[in-house]
Amino acid sequence: AIEPEPTAAPEPEPEPETVDAAATQPLGLVESAFFDRRKNTARVNRSGKLIDAALRWLAGHQSEDGSWDCDGFMSNCGKLGDEPCDGPGAAVHDVGVTALALLAFLGNGKEPRDDREHGGSILRAIEWLLAEQSPDNGRIGKPWHKSCMYDHAIATQALAEAVHATGDPRIRESLERAVTFALSAQNPYGGFRYHSPPEGDSDTSMTSWIVS
Repeated sequence: AIEPEPTAAPEPEPEPETVDAAATQPLGLVESAFFDRRKNTARVNRSGKLIDAALRWLAGHQSEDGSWDCDGFMSNCGKLGDEPCDGPGAAVHDVGVTALALLAFLGNGKEPRDDREHGGSILRAIEWLLAEQSPDNGRIGKPWHKSCMYDHAIATQALAEAVHATGDPRIRESLERAVTFALSAQNPYGGFRYHSPPEGDSDTSMTSWIVS
């Protein structure tokens, strides 16, 4: 008897190529898990009250120019209570502290135009950071100390969230220049530290802040 020839198994169809959604969208318009998670998550009563109290404390210690004064914020005490605050920080890090405070407000998940209580604080902080950016190289803040690269990295992250929350093209343009400056500090093997142009050494904390 003649046995039939075995039939070849059909070749598997090629898997469709995946496209990185972030790579196809303009800078600043990618999904922001940080902002959207807070915007779309219902807060438990207790945690909501704690967050509101913390944001009110921050707003009460914001300077008139929109910044948070790292070593002089106590001058704004008295708005929320009689006792002055303590724990001054380093004066060279006003940019970083202002950016962290701004991230806290944006992390509450409200767009500035919809936040009746803190919208003004958010917009003043954004304007102050924009004014601190060098028109020459895009660096946010003055290079008072080598660790001020941390301030630039945190401010860049805050501007990215501000673009997502407002859609303001001015902030996006500033963000793009800030990212360009950050990339100018990258070492050939991928890491970052304090210097632009880089000097060859890197550390994980500086690199983490820049890539976050």
